[in-house]
Amino acid sequence: MSKLKLFKIFMVSIALTTIGILIDRDEPNSNLWTTVFEYFAMLAIIFVLITVTFILATFALRKLKN
Repeated sequence: MSKLKLFKIFMVSIALTTIGILIDRDEPNSNLWTTVFEYFAMLAIIFVLITVTFILATFALRKLKN
């Protein structure tokens, strides 16, 4: 997978994570570090899920073409 594709997936992950944090209806945390940790944890989870989905979809499409 190229660096450009990974960068695009990373940018989509940042956008989804930011939207998720902004529309979160939970009461705000009193500690800023908890919010920062939640943001980066969500970012990592979303990035990994999108990357794995992309790799599996690419693999499946290549197998279907052959």
